[in-house]
Amino acid sequence: MHGDFVDSDAVDVDGVESRLSRSSGFGSNAGALYATDAADEVVSSVGVSKVDVSALRARDSNADVETVQLIACKFQMRKQITFGEELRLVGSHAKLGAWDMSKSLTLTWGEGDVWTTDDIELPVDGVFIYKYAVVPAGQPEQVKQWQQGNNQVLTLSSEDHPRLWVTDAWNGDPNMSNIYREGGLSDSKEIRLINRVKEADNRVKVAETQVKNLQGDLKLANAQVNALREEARLAANVRIALKEQIKAEQRRSNVLSSQIDAWKEKFLQISDGSEGQDGAMDSSKKRTTR
Repeated sequence: MHGDFVDSDAVDVDGVESRLSRSSGFGSNAGALYATDAADEVVSSVGVSKVDVSALRARDSNADVETVQLIACKFQMRKQITFGEELRLVGSHAKLGAWDMSKSLTLTWGEGDVWTTDDIELPVDGVFIYKYAVVPAGQPEQVKQWQQGNNQVLTLSSEDHPRLWVTDAWNGDPNMSNIYREGGLSDSKEIRLINRVKEADNRVKVAETQVKNLQGDLKLANAQVNALREEARLAANVRIALKEQIKAEQRRSNVLSSQIDAWKEKFLQISDGSEGQDGAMDSSKKRTTR
């Protein structure tokens, strides 16, 4: 839907999405995490992910869903329109209609032709793309006029809590947009977006450093594993060599045992022969004496 009215000179949202998604790819929460019912429709937006609360509850009725900090945002636009028309706002997030004009937000007219939305609770750390449109009253899908210029981009941070006022210009110039916190005027949209991209780049750099460190640890661990394997292999070779040595010693012991048995038998034979000779000599002496 939003592709039909993105200006050719629009903010490089794809580039922003790519750089922010790199950060989330390293495990950083570059985008917002928010809870929604299964019936809600969530289309592509920058760094925004979805938790299906119904599915979580069905899976585990005792599971606790992490509470996400929300910021109450109020959008304003000064615009003169014809009687019978109304001003609508539609954007990337489900709370902004998910680029579905039938779910777009109606702004309420005020003095000075200032149109204002109700409070819209959006998750902190999100990046939201949106645009205004003039439609016939009660016919949001019949767009008569889109806001001029680029799509509007709003980034939120924890510093914006609890409430934010966003005033936009119909010509779409981000430099004419003002963002107010409860404490006063904050940075422009462009500065906020640039700071957000810088933060994402810094997170990417930190994550890349961590990955390099982990790769170094992995190499060291692999080297230690290889050393242990080599040590185990050498130990196994030593055990095999010891077994062979024990077998050789056993064979030598058997040979020695056989030799000892042979010596014993020979000794007995020699002993028996000596006793026979001694007996013969005694008999000879006796005959000589007679």
